[in-house]
Amino acid sequence: MNSESRDLYQCLGLQRDATDTQIKQQYRKLAFQCHPDKNKTPVARVQFQQISEAYDILSQPKKRKLYDAMGYEAVSGEMPVVNAVQLFRSLFNVDFSREINNNLFYYSDTNYKGDVPNDTDKYMYHRVTCTLEELYFGCQKEFQIGTRDKEMNHTYSSYVLNIRPGTSGEDALLIKGAGGYNPVFKENRDLFVILKELPHEYYKRKHDDLYRECTISLTEALFGFRIRLDHFSESVDVEYTNLVKPNSMLQVFHKGMPIKQTTTKQLGDIVETDSSEYGNLILDLKICFPDSVSESYRDQLCQIFNQTCRHSNEDSESSAQLTPAYFYKNKEDVVKEILTEEEESTGCLQQ
Repeated sequence: MNSESRDLYQCLGLQRDATDTQIKQQYRKLAFQCHPDKNKTPVARVQFQQISEAYDILSQPKKRKLYDAMGYEAVSGEMPVVNAVQLFRSLFNVDFSREINNNLFYYSDTNYKGDVPNDTDKYMYHRVTCTLEELYFGCQKEFQIGTRDKEMNHTYSSYVLNIRPGTSGEDALLIKGAGGYNPVFKENRDLFVILKELPHEYYKRKHDDLYRECTISLTEALFGFRIRLDHFSESVDVEYTNLVKPNSMLQVFHKGMPIKQTTTKQLGDIVETDSSEYGNLILDLKICFPDSVSESYRDQLCQIFNQTCRHSNEDSESSAQLTPAYFYKNKEDVVKEILTEEEESTGCLQQ
């Protein structure tokens, strides 16, 4: 086909009004059919490069619009050559790289949820730490792992793991047969790459929701407040106009963690969630009370709230019989101590 008249839609077997999802589905289907590690024919190698270039152009709105209006020549003039294998790796969590580079492996997502089995005879474990910011925005983690082969020779493999926005700190990547040789069982162990979420200065995460403590004054608790929060790469202005009672928590919708984009593992069939969806932000409000209140202010407050002060000077005779009370602890601290004691008594401390 003449490059100047190349029909990218025809290359992928699509109509010109194909949706973004249809373009990606069709590219995935064809890419698996003619990937050079699956199909060794020269024709397949050429087709793999062509469909990769077609997808690279049609998957980008600006390039697609320019191509639709002016044709292939308008988008191919100064366009760098597409690395078809790298494009394939970045989109699909399938490892064909053993044929290409024996020591470098790419994974586009984690693939394991739930409790990781504790069995060093069958599994090797490698932990990768992630900040909450990295799990919020997504990132790539590169690491190297050393193992022994059947002849007990040391080998080192490098890995690149793509962390998608919204990934859980409890997710993992399971790689079959990559954990080194076990001479007792005479087989290779599987490798677990386990994510570990580092503590954040402000936030605590529960699934897709984020929790954060906020301190407000007594005046703000009575009359409402506005606060500005530093929230990753943006500022969030929060307003609340009602009375705040002790131990209250507020909810700000759609300001939690991104809800992770998911895909099926069936070839040629992709189901994606809306990546613009987020969990919620939960504000745990702490009311800052004054250390003391003067006599005049106390009388004014009693008038405002139409209440009578229970004052010890009302009856001097009964006052002499009063038993003084003193500050002990905050209720929160006592609850934490009780929970800690219960966990220690059961021998099951939360991680």
